[in-house]
Amino acid sequence: MRHRRVTVGVISSISSALIFLAWQIALGPGPIWADTVQYLRIAFAAQGMPTDEAWMSAYSHWCEHPSVPHNTPQDVCTREVYNGQQPIIGVSDRNPQYQAIFSPRLGYPLLSIPLMNLLGVHIGLWVIPLVLTVLSGMILFLVCRSLNLGVLAASSAQALFYVLPVGYHGVALLTEGPAMFFTLVILLGTVLLAKGQLRNGALITTLGFVTLFFFKYSAVLITSVSFLGVVVLLLLVPQFRQIRGLRLLALLMTAYAAASFALTHALHWPGMSESLQDTFTKHFELPPVPNPIERLLLLNGDYLKILVNDIHRDAAGAVLVVLALGAYAAFARTPQLWLPLGVSLVGVGTILAHPVASQAERLGSPFWVGIAVGIAIAVERLAVRSANEVPEERKLVPVN
Repeated sequence: MRHRRVTVGVISSISSALIFLAWQIALGPGPIWADTVQYLRIAFAAQGMPTDEAWMSAYSHWCEHPSVPHNTPQDVCTREVYNGQQPIIGVSDRNPQYQAIFSPRLGYPLLSIPLMNLLGVHIGLWVIPLVLTVLSGMILFLVCRSLNLGVLAASSAQALFYVLPVGYHGVALLTEGPAMFFTLVILLGTVLLAKGQLRNGALITTLGFVTLFFFKYSAVLITSVSFLGVVVLLLLVPQFRQIRGLRLLALLMTAYAAASFALTHALHWPGMSESLQDTFTKHFELPPVPNPIERLLLLNGDYLKILVNDIHRDAAGAVLVVLALGAYAAFARTPQLWLPLGVSLVGVGTILAHPVASQAERLGSPFWVGIAVGIAIAVERLAVRSANEVPEERKLVPVN
């Protein structure tokens, strides 16, 4: 019976992944975004291309697949972009301070080089985020099964992952897809830790953070702090305090955050201060601002007003959020069921650190992972109620 459930689960997860993959292949790769230009520049330079030529080649590909439409021939567009005469990208890309934000993110461009040479630049750069986003949905399915949710509930979470903004932005020619994949690997490790599988959980969590650092080092700090916040809240609950996995998880997340902070400073890579100056100086074109934190708070206030005023435009999303949070509150009785909200906090924290309305959906896309799992919890309870019994292996019991 158990073997049959495993088989059904595997078939369900693979089928959902293949449907999403076919859908994305039918749509084709998206545009070259402004930030994608930086990854192209890194990839071209890593192959020995001179700096100016690497920039011109990157700009040429933007002009061929632009994120903002233009009506000029490609060669003219390339020259105009280089001189800062086209929207979104241009001279500011080549500011040393702005380049420094992207230059340490070597994982995505370096792994894409052989694919770019084999399939062409546009498609080759798309393969990594596409494949990792497909696999991310399958990892989320595995997370749900590790949370003792049934196949139907886990399949619901995987399907929601693909259709919500986290899936849409994951396949973009950016680091969102790879970063999400490794964040979900981290989530899987945290769930195993909370369930008492200390060695496997610690190994998987550490592996996730190490690879995340290679792809997007700035995400390590906010990810570790987000999970730490959830774990600390769980440890405030008396019946959870004696769970060894949670206590170890708190120590590990603290260590990951400290290591990320120390490595970033030791390597002289940009941190939060440089990120804020980037936001308020138009990619370092303007002089540094003396009060970035105060400006950030004001910008967060402005964004909150926009969010409240526009919430009616995404009524379906608001309903999903309410249902998911309600499911957590009503049915999440074990600590591991709350851990997916750590991924949601990554999205919230990223927006708080960079509250620009035009980029909020992309930056905040991790928020929807916790919502997808919350809906899965609700689906599980409905399935159990309809069956009028809870199978023994699917009871959600604390693990000490």
